[in-house]
Amino acid sequence: MKGKANFWRVLVGTALASASLALAACASAPAWQQPYALTAAPDTQPAGQHQAGVLRLEAVTAPSWLAGEEYLYRLGYANPQALRPYNDARWAAAPGQMLTVLLSQRLRQQGDWRAVLGPTQAGRPVLLLQLGLQDFTVHYSDATAGAAQISCTATLLAAQGYRVLAQKSFAVQAPLPSAGPAAGATAMNWAAQELVAQIGDWAAQHSPAAD
Repeated sequence: MKGKANFWRVLVGTALASASLALAACASAPAWQQPYALTAAPDTQPAGQHQAGVLRLEAVTAPSWLAGEEYLYRLGYANPQALRPYNDARWAAAPGQMLTVLLSQRLRQQGDWRAVLGPTQAGRPVLLLQLGLQDFTVHYSDATAGAAQISCTATLLAAQGYRVLAQKSFAVQAPLPSAGPAAGATAMNWAAQELVAQIGDWAAQHSPAAD
């Protein structure tokens, strides 16, 4: 009974945190801006054949220009280094926050870990997974074509002693189905789902044997 009570306490806490994040995002941006969010792919992954120890996913870090909800894009054919925000669109939360939620869901769906803890959940993890976001923008190669791009560096550390066990850089692109923020958000969802799938598979390769 105690384990079931703890499960529901974590579940309710996660739901409240997600609701608070959504409310805070809506309150911090003009009402006329259309919010776009990342959505998790359907759970079609088979359960892992072995469950390793407990993994803690730490909050995704990002540079200051990716710390807010601005929906940023670049024009590759006109000053490609310049970051431009959509005036009538925004992300529902900062990219790092959305990726933290998406990656956490993916890691739990895989079934490779005995438990996957969020950044603030209590527990005794064996490994820590850190993600440093470097790019989360839509790049237009011309006025009607381009791709959503996400790049980051993932680091696995031993929870005891913070010893680095593995590190890898990831870069994913997804073509735009058309121009505009809605199409860019669709492509960004495809890119994000591919990214978390790659990171999840990579992390599972370095999981310790269940103790």
